Amino acid sequence: MLFAPPPISPDVASIISSIIGVVGAVVGGLIGILGTRLYQRPQKKINWDILSNIPVAHTNEEELIKILFKGKPVDNVRLVLIRISNTGRVAIKAEDYIKPITFDFQGRILSSELVGIEPRGSANRYITISSNKNILEIDKLPLNPKEEIIISIIIIGASDPKTIDSIKVSGRILNGQIIGKKR
Repeated sequence: MLFAPPPISPDVASIISSIIGVVGAVVGGLIGILGTRLYQRPQKKINWDILSNIPVAHTNEEELIKILFKGKPVDNVRLVLIRISNTGRVAIKAEDYIKPITFDFQGRILSSELVGIEPRGSANRYITISSNKNILEIDKLPLNPKEEIIISIIIIGASDPKTIDSIKVSGRILNGQIIGKKR
């Protein structure tokens, strides 16, 4: 003989469903709060990417056009534009840098200069860019969230555009990361 549980009165069923609803709402709220806290955790993140990598004169034009640097002819001249931006949620201060951002190119750097700052009118006017042979260094670049700079670099000796793919980028910020991509 099978025994069936006694039927639950409508008042008890109503109380149980109310308790389950309250517990579910509390658990859902806690998950939402914790998820939001984890997602909105302060984050320092610098992204860099190559906007342009073009020859100054194409190979078939080099017979017609001679490019001189300091009075001497140079071959395989390329113009590279690099964008560096703060894509995190926190301002990056000069003292946050453990190691400055450096770009190590295969070709020799003839010149480098800051050509753009976004948003316009940003206070980022004190940027130190130095280059020596094949290394470009940006020293302690303060960036607010969504701020970016664009640097123009003229390189010689990098005839193949794929040599840009072999750029070695290094740098380190406190409690953050530096991420890059090559086009």
